[in-house]
Amino acid sequence: MSEDGDPAVKDVWVEIDYMPGYAPSTTVRTNAANVFQTDGNIRIHHVVDTQIPYTQWVSVENNCAGAANCINYTTLKDSYFSSSNPERKPYFHYQPFVNAQFEKQTSSGFGWFYSQKSLVSIGHVLSPPPDDATGYAHS
Repeated sequence: MSEDGDPAVKDVWVEIDYMPGYAPSTTVRTNAANVFQTDGNIRIHHVVDTQIPYTQWVSVENNCAGAANCINYTTLKDSYFSSSNPERKPYFHYQPFVNAQFEKQTSSGFGWFYSQKSLVSIGHVLSPPPDDATGYAHS
C-alpha cells in the first residue's frame, strides 16, 4: 500500500550512497522512478545520503582479500547504510553508486533480488558517468 493509502500503489524507499563524482542526478532519479511507476505501479522515494570514499572496485561476492583498492559490498553496506539514521534500515533498500564491480568489471549494475544486494557501477564505462538511469533501473 502506498503512503497515501492507495492499495494499488507500492512505495519503495531507497537510500543512495555514492562515491565522489557518482551521485545520481535528479534526471537519473526521475527517469528511474518513472520506469518503476509505469511498469510496476511502484513509487520510488530516493534519499541521496552519504558520499562514501572512492575505491576502484566493490566486490559483491566479498572477494576483496588481497586485492588493492577494493572494498567488500558487505563492509560498504555495514559501514554506510543508514549510519546516521539507523531507524530507517528496516524500511529502506540500499543502492550505492560506485566506480566498478570487482567480479564483473564491465557491468553497469548488479542486483540480487533475494539477498537484497544491488549497486550501480558505471565509472569504468564512461568518465564522467552518463546521465541516465540504465544501470539504476536494471539493478
